Amino acid sequence: MASTSSLTVVYVPGKPTRIVSFRPAKRPEREAYYAWLENDFNDTR
Repeated sequence: MASTSSLTVVYVPGKPTRIVSFRPAKRPEREAYYAWLENDFNDTR
C-alpha cells in the first residue's frame, strides 16, 4: 500500500480554517480508506 496520512481540519464559519493534526495513518485507517475506495467511492468525473 502507498503512504497515507490522516489530516484533521477544523472549519468554523467566519474564522480561518485550521489544520489541527497531520500524521501518518494507522493500519486500520488505511485499510478502511482503501476498502471505501474499492467499494463505495463513485468518481463521477
